[in-house]
Amino acid sequence: MYVFGCAFRSLLPRADVERICLFNTWLSSVLVGRSVATLAELCFAIQWFIILRELGRIAHSDTAKNIAKLIVPLIALAEIWSWYAVVSTNFLGNVLENSLWTIAFALVAVALIRLTASFNGIVRRIIVVTAVSAAGYVLFMLTVDVPMYLQRWQAATATGQPSSACLRDCTMWRAAGSSPTTSRAGARRYLGCRFISASRSGRASYSGVLA
Repeated sequence: MYVFGCAFRSLLPRADVERICLFNTWLSSVLVGRSVATLAELCFAIQWFIILRELGRIAHSDTAKNIAKLIVPLIALAEIWSWYAVVSTNFLGNVLENSLWTIAFALVAVALIRLTASFNGIVRRIIVVTAVSAAGYVLFMLTVDVPMYLQRWQAATATGQPSSACLRDCTMWRAAGSSPTTSRAGARRYLGCRFISASRSGRASYSGVLA
């Protein structure tokens, strides 16, 4: 399910808070895209819960089993903040959402490190590689993703940009190039930054890239 969700978002890239998409189709609406992402990410969290719970059971590790119980609630809370961000167009929701993802995978890394001593051979090597990958993800989130959304929220606050909570707006879509302020080429550059550099990252500001 998570792989399907990633494939869907790759084929139909969009920027939820900014309300732009690359293809003019109802599948690019915020409501559809965010619903697919929510389901996929919750499935991903459940998968991690199962993995850590079973590894913890085999290794008799209370640390791994206790951390496993925290993963789904943390990601579920992150999804709530994500929905708040896309409905209200307030980047603060993205800051909190990605902060929770960072905390969740910091805990995953701790659990995996704890488990390395309990396994040998190929299983141990897989756990070590996965722990390093989780640590790398946490580092990326702390240095790129969370600061990016924090800067966008601060910039919007400084300029007095209003947040407009409207669920009906989420059912609509605006393909790049359909208005004078969002060129298709600019949208490709912006959406490319978000998806090529992993997750939803991109250092350029929305206004600067779409100019």
